[in-house]
Amino acid sequence: MIIVLLIALTITILSVSYANASATATTPVYLAQVDAKSVIGSDADTVIADLIKGGVNTVAVQVYPDDDRAGVYWQSSLAPTRKDVLGPFITKAHAKNLKVWAWMNTLDLNWRYSAYPDWRVKAYVNGGLTTNTGWYKRLSPFAETNNIYIRSLYKEIATNYNIDGFLLQDDLYLSNNEGFDTATKAAYQIAFGKALALSILKSSTDSAKFYAWKANKLTELTSQITSDVHAMKPNAKVAVNVYPEAVTLQDNEINEDFVSITNAADYSAIMAYQRLEPVHPVSWVGTVTQMAIQKVGSDKTILKIQGYDWDADRKISNTVINQALSLVKSNGATSYGIYLYEYSMTKFGLKFG
Repeated sequence: MIIVLLIALTITILSVSYANASATATTPVYLAQVDAKSVIGSDADTVIADLIKGGVNTVAVQVYPDDDRAGVYWQSSLAPTRKDVLGPFITKAHAKNLKVWAWMNTLDLNWRYSAYPDWRVKAYVNGGLTTNTGWYKRLSPFAETNNIYIRSLYKEIATNYNIDGFLLQDDLYLSNNEGFDTATKAAYQIAFGKALALSILKSSTDSAKFYAWKANKLTELTSQITSDVHAMKPNAKVAVNVYPEAVTLQDNEINEDFVSITNAADYSAIMAYQRLEPVHPVSWVGTVTQMAIQKVGSDKTILKIQGYDWDADRKISNTVINQALSLVKSNGATSYGIYLYEYSMTKFGLKFG
């Protein structure tokens, strides 16, 4: 009788444990990043149908235009509104059981960049300082007043839209030679008790501390955004785009601490793009996947494959794209995605899941 009771109790415990594990198991994310111009108007139905056919369960839709005109693609009281693309798209996507994330710029807000020149990220290049730091026009993450504003944009969307999550754009970085704006200098003075001088870059000890300090700030801002979102929408997810160098190199040039910034969000969306400088063979995608999962686990990572070669200005072949996807999956990734750019899952010959 006692043995029978013990067996019954064991079965009950195992059943409860299995039920709890199933209830808490992480659903894989099959992600597509989509430009706003692809879903404006009637094109949204075609895009959604293609995504579902391609096995996508989550779409990150762009809510900041790529051009230099100020504005956002949601109805905002905090920023100039170009058009509410987000609201109608959520309605259509949810009708097809497709989750929607807002794909958000973080430091690159062009209307703020124009208004606050003292906060513009400055880089030390060829013996002088410049605000010409490439594609993105970023404001310093050490400008705390601006950080409060940045966070308010996420909170506004979380309040007013039935959003499933957010994807932070890859403008959230500071290169080694960046950070000599007014806001960063003031914060450095407080943190280290001395002025931030260009000579710091010539000292291996001081520069290492400088890089780590900047990386910590990027992580802190990510953590604050994640906390804000979870406080308003507990089930919403936050993913942060991460450069592959942050995964493969301990001392990377963009001051991202991969483990810390991943743990500050729900996911890191790793841009395993083999045809960005430096160019890698497609096998490298498997290496990035392995290293990422070893460091933070598969439940925290979304491996993004590359579909377009921006340097060569051409679509990558479907053969190579599907090789990359196979490498991501065979090296342990359970969640993965692609930036569709001007194409579709069908054009790429992709099927997720």
